[in-house]
This record gives sequence, structure tokens and C-alpha cells, in this order.
Amino acid sequence: MLFDQGVCKDQGIAFVELCMNAVMRNFFGFLKMESNSDQETIRKLKVALHSSINKMVEESDVTFTPEALNGLVELTFEQIKSFGSDLELFAKHGKRSKVSADDIKLLLRKNPHLYDQLMESMESDTA
Repeated sequence: MLFDQGVCKDQGIAFVELCMNAVMRNFFGFLKMESNSDQETIRKLKVALHSSINKMVEESDVTFTPEALNGLVELTFEQIKSFGSDLELFAKHGKRSKVSADDIKLLLRKNPHLYDQLMESMESDTA
């Protein structure tokens, strides 16, 4: 089990969604890092991801074991890679070279909580 005993399932899921939301906002900036190798870039991304998630864990009421935290980092990293591939395919399908807000909406269609957060963020940006 990823979460320590005593944490309700809904609270844990909401926390993971919060982590994913925060990480996705910052992740694409890290992708622009210049590196001598893909392995070094991946290492830097995981270090930054670990730092971000650890900070969120420390600020929350949820307690993670070090193993669970590392598992969450790996899970989040793999999910972000999957998101990136999906977004790239959506843009390619739309005959575009850049990912659009519509691609992100399509990606989040099965995650109402993150979709709602995205819509709120987009509304506040246009207001």
C-alpha cells in the first residue's frame, strides 16, 4: 500500500492529484534543461520531482515512508512521461506542432478533479 495506514482512500487520491497538478505546472520548464545525456536529464528531472513531492508531503497531514515517497516519485515520473506522449499524439493528430489547451483538456477528460482545476486556472488567467 502506498499510503500509511489511517489515511482514507479519497484523501490519498486527492493528494496524489494535487501532486500531479503541481508537478505538471513545473515539469515542462525542466524539460528545456541542456544536458550531455538523456540519462543525466532524467536524473535531474527525478531529483527535482522528488524535491517537489517531498515539499508537498512535508506541508500536508499525510505521512509517507521513504520507500512510499520514492514509489510516488517513480509513479509520477512515469505518469508524466505518459502524459507527454499522449499530448504529443493529440497535437500530431490535429496536424499541429505545438500542444494546445484543447489537447490538455482531452488528456484530463477522465480526471474530473484535475480538469476542473485546469478550467478554473484558465478562467482566472483570462479574467
